Amino acid sequence: MMYKINDNYLKLQGNYLFSTIAKKVNAYKESNPEANIIRLGIGDVTLPLPKIAVEAMKQGADILKPYLAQEGAVSVGKVCIGTVKGD
Repeated sequence: MMYKINDNYLKLQGNYLFSTIAKKVNAYKESNPEANIIRLGIGDVTLPLPKIAVEAMKQGADILKPYLAQEGAVSVGKVCIGTVKGD
């Protein structure tokens, strides 16, 4: 079977966001080899988020709720976030 590269991939510019971020992260790692870098990119979207990230987002939302209510913001829907059982 012959695979074909998506034509749109070939149209990406040299300053495409993800390649720019990768270059900056690699340059930082090279000059700071002891640094522990936590990557918050899109990652593997087929896997659920770790429980700690879900809890942090919930805590952040709880902090924002009073401010949003004060500004008259209305809910526009719900988000479902999955985690790995036992995480």
